[in-house]
Amino acid sequence: MLKKSIIGAVSAIILSSGLMSANAADVNIGTVDSNAIVAKSSLYSALRKAQTELGGLDQNLQKDYADKMNKLSKAKTKEEFEKMQKQYGDEFRKKQESAYKTMMSKRKSLDAMKESLRVKVEGAIKAIAAQKKLTHVVDKQAMFFGGIDITNDVLARVK
Repeated sequence: MLKKSIIGAVSAIILSSGLMSANAADVNIGTVDSNAIVAKSSLYSALRKAQTELGGLDQNLQKDYADKMNKLSKAKTKEEFEKMQKQYGDEFRKKQESAYKTMMSKRKSLDAMKESLRVKVEGAIKAIAAQKKLTHVVDKQAMFFGGIDITNDVLARVK
């Protein structure tokens, strides 16, 4: 889901970064593959790593919860059950809070990386468009045919 939002943001940048021309005969269109830019960026690998880490946190929470429920089911007395329930509830809440803080930290970091990529891509597209005298740059997926593909040029500047 985050990958789609990143691709959408990069696509919006690409679609809006062309220069307007008063004469249709002077129109030179460039294309950029936003999927390739995102997939080859450090953001994509960071996104994959964060998703793996968050999945591991979720699995650990589920396992911890199941273990605690199993132990609770073995309580011999009502007092023992209530004591264990309070203890396990407190421990589980702390683990949930920690997991939530980690998730929010990862999300903040990924948002900062996404913004950084957006700024770099926008700057690269504008510079390359000016250099190649392109009046418009659109996402490759929006172009049926034609256009000058500047994806590799953008990737070279973004890295």
